Formats: sequence, structure tokens, C-alpha cells
Amino acid sequence: MRPCSMRFGVSAGFRYAPTDAFSLGLNLAYRRTLEQVDGEIIGLTDEKYFTFIDLGGFYGSRELFDGSNGYVPVSETRPMFNSFYGGALQIEAGKDTKIFNEISFMRRDGYYGKRSSTTVVYTEHSSNIIGYHGILLTGNKANRHRVGLDFTYEGLNNTENIYRMNSEVDEYTVVEYFGQNEVLKRTDIHASLFYTGYLGITDFRPVWEFGASADFNRRSSLTTIYPFYRNSSLSAINANLYGIRSLFVQQKNLLTLGVQGNFAMGFGDPKMDGTLASSSSAAPRSADTYLNKDFEYKTAMQAGGCVTVRYTRFFKKNIAFYVEAKDRFDHLLKKAEYLPGNYRNILEVKVGCTF
Repeated sequence: MRPCSMRFGVSAGFRYAPTDAFSLGLNLAYRRTLEQVDGEIIGLTDEKYFTFIDLGGFYGSRELFDGSNGYVPVSETRPMFNSFYGGALQIEAGKDTKIFNEISFMRRDGYYGKRSSTTVVYTEHSSNIIGYHGILLTGNKANRHRVGLDFTYEGLNNTENIYRMNSEVDEYTVVEYFGQNEVLKRTDIHASLFYTGYLGITDFRPVWEFGASADFNRRSSLTTIYPFYRNSSLSAINANLYGIRSLFVQQKNLLTLGVQGNFAMGFGDPKMDGTLASSSSAAPRSADTYLNKDFEYKTAMQAGGCVTVRYTRFFKKNIAFYVEAKDRFDHLLKKAEYLPGNYRNILEVKVGCTF
């Protein structure tokens, strides 16, 4: 399968500041995304190939991968369209100590397929996204402290269309819809609390930067393929500490060394299957291999660390070129049951510029 995506967004707003110690802002936003998927058979053409259609929680059906029919076609693309629209209210107060608050709301609507009389829209989805972003900033010119809180809630509903392909007299095939089945209800919650300190600030560059953060993510879902259903829940916690030291500053050259430690764990139940009524039909397919690997990856207790060395060359006050080397190591604190290994080591080298 070959996926591709496009994104577009626009936002407009205003800010009202009657005094230096208070301001009020409001903005409206709209964005849209388009993701397209098509497939290609690479192998023996006389063999049969199948795709797994995941309706949520790795629970769904198996579909023959053949021609232009079905969720994943061979000869054409299938688009998934999303539109987001909403706004946000911002309030900022204070001088030496500033408090910034933003409350946002976005509405999401979309579908998978092509909207026309001869092509199928397979699924439709919608959600409401509520967010909060808060910052407390205090200190003086040489030392600054920043505390932040983020929160996001999204409730998503997915429906699958019931349809039939009708062949007309003029040889055109027309799609006839008969209704929808709700196949997925999902709730996502994200909360984050962080602190950052800057000490010895000169020319907007601190000698010391250090901080700590804690993140909490919660996902619960109900997938229904009547009369069968699957409940799943997952909660994940991540915490980290870091520090960055400017080793020397000489004219326009800066060398920094950073260290970080992190801890993560999670809990939940990947699948709680049941039926809403007695049935003689076969249960939906479940991709248990991927389900168990995904759940263990997100919930396994682990600890790790990271060391970063970065050289920065400043050309102007706000323009700089940098080279960065980073080595990150993560280790599971309990032997993996489904994942292929207990540790991961990643070495990264970056070259870029900031402005």
C-alpha cells in the first residue's frame, strides 16, 4: 500500500490589550487534511491476497485484495477527508509574573471513500475536541521559570455505511445507501504538566536549562460489529527529567551538553469481547499479534536516558546553524512477551538552522 497526504489550514483572530498587564484574544481556525491509499500486488498474480480491515481495536474483517472493489483498491486511490473548524479564547495577565490561558474547541468531520453517485463512501466520522493550554512565567532578566499545563479531550464516533451497487440500463453502476451502523466510539484524553528553568541568561541564552514533565494519556474504545463487540482501554504515564549546560560561549560559537532520564509505564485491557445477542455467525476477525505488540509497546514499564552534544554557530541575533549528536537508550524493566527485544539504542545526527 502507498499512502500520501495533504494538509491545508487558515486562522484569523484579534487581540485586545487595554493595559500592559492584561490582554484578551480570540481566533477562528479551519484546516483540512486529505490522506489517500492505494495498493499494488508485488508477487505472484495467480495467488489470492487479503487485507485486514481494522474498524477499531484491531477488530474487523478480512477482504480480498482484488481490483477496484473494497476498502483498499488495486487500480485507484481511496481518500480519507477530514475538516476541522473551531476557535480559541486567550487571556493573559500580569507583568513580572505572567499567566496565559487558552481554551479551544474544534469540530472534526470526515469520511473515507469518494462522494459521487458511482463511488462508495465506506465510513463517516465526527468528533468534538476540547483543549486547554496554560502557562505561568516568572523571574527576572537573568533567571526565568516556566510552568505549563495542557489538557485535550476528544470523543470520536465512526459509522459504516450500508450500500448496494445497482447496474443501470446505460451500463453505469450507481451506489444506493440504506443507512449506517455505528462501529466505533472512542475517547482520548491527554494531560501534561511541565516545568522549565533558565539560569544565567545572557543575550537570550541561558547557561543552565533544566526541567521536568509528566504526561498522562488515556484511550477507551467500543467497537461494534453487531452482534459482536470489543471494549478496550489503555492508560499510559511518562515522566522525564533533563538538564542542558552551555559549556562555553565564545563570540558567536556555543557548545552545549544535555542529559535526560525518563520513565514510562501503562495499564489497561487490550480486549474485552462479548455479544449483544446470540448468533450462529462467525465472530469478526481479530489481529491479535498486532494488538498485543501495540499494547505492550505503549504500556510496558521502561526506563532510559539520553545524552546530547550540540554545536551552534550564530550568524545574526536570531539566525544560527547547528550540528547535533544524540544517543538515546531505553530498556524494559520486565522481559518482553510480544516485542522482539528488551532494549533500544538510537543514535541521531542532525544538521540544521534556526531563525
